[in-house]
Amino acid sequence: MRRAIGELSLAERSAIRAIQRQRLGLPGIRFQPTVLEAHGRFVPDPLGPDFGANLPARIAESSGSTFFISTTGNDTTGDGSQSLPWLTPSKALSTVALGSRIFARGGVYNLTGDHTWNRVGTAGTVTTLESFTDELADFSGGRFNINGGKYLRLRNFIKRDSQLAVEDNIKIQAGAQFIDIDKLVIKDSHRQGFLVQGDTTSDWQIWNTKFVTNGTTDNLDHGMYVAASASGLIANCVFDRNQAYGIQLYPNADNIIVVTTTFDGHTGFGASQASSLGAITISGEATKTENSFIMGCLMTNGSKAVNQFWGSGVPVDPNKNDVQDCIGGGNSTATEFDTQLGVVYARITQDTNPLYVNQGAQDFHLDDGSPAIDYIDAVNYDWIPPTDIEGTVRVTADAGAYAYAG
Repeated sequence: MRRAIGELSLAERSAIRAIQRQRLGLPGIRFQPTVLEAHGRFVPDPLGPDFGANLPARIAESSGSTFFISTTGNDTTGDGSQSLPWLTPSKALSTVALGSRIFARGGVYNLTGDHTWNRVGTAGTVTTLESFTDELADFSGGRFNINGGKYLRLRNFIKRDSQLAVEDNIKIQAGAQFIDIDKLVIKDSHRQGFLVQGDTTSDWQIWNTKFVTNGTTDNLDHGMYVAASASGLIANCVFDRNQAYGIQLYPNADNIIVVTTTFDGHTGFGASQASSLGAITISGEATKTENSFIMGCLMTNGSKAVNQFWGSGVPVDPNKNDVQDCIGGGNSTATEFDTQLGVVYARITQDTNPLYVNQGAQDFHLDDGSPAIDYIDAVNYDWIPPTDIEGTVRVTADAGAYAYAG
């Protein structure tokens, strides 16, 4: 019987990867992960057998009842069944029992206002909103507002076109925890594509998601803005032509992990601000962003790969933000990786073309001969997701969201 990669043991996956590497003519690998010590530094750990062993665990799949929303549904006369669906996410999210699975039928939903999740689930009652099988829900307008809620998964849909000055496409805040974002396209927001706020907001994860052309010339807005958070993970994502930074970590975004993510083509605001924009900014004011770990990323065709801004002073500990195994290229600033205090770099390559299949058409797969193929050092193997943004098994330790397919 055929099994999915997630059903295989670590030993089985290691054996398969060894065979695949042999077929590609690549040397064998002894998988040597890293661990995060209490003070925020990364050191070798010789015990791990496979990619991804150090990544935080994800929340469980929903196991409760199934409900439906549809573009032809009705929040008043519907009961959430497949034959009588509701219309809006807000109706479903506020009504279903914790642990339920909400299917959004395909089509465009014209939303207004907030669609809020403020309910507190548990590890055993994760609630999911996702597109129905082989369909794609497209939520236009409005905002998903995760306001102190816990244990929610948003998966496999489009969220776009938040237009009001106070609206982001998605916002998590006020101590929200255990939020899993997977396989979304977040695009064309008037403000941030995704905003995180609150010192106690934590344990959120964003996987396999594309952030496209968010922000406008009216505001210095980003693909994603982490203003304050205790912890979070961004993995296998693409940030494409967002108006300001791909990600801004400012002013108090602690313990943020960004791995195997591709940043490209940030349009910026003109020559007067060209030196301040880039793929990621790590920054702070009176409070400081600390313990961020950025690894295995491609940062191309913008202004800078990594920018630093510390406002009134340097971080409390200038050695607690790490950027490792990243490639910058095609950025307009000569020093692509900012060299102020606050970030420790390891194995960084500048001014290098990663050889995307077709950058102009936003195809960020790796072409033959790409320097990103097998670029990530062995010390970081256990921070590499076992699969890429499309679910392809990672055979080599490739930088960026897409594994080399050969």
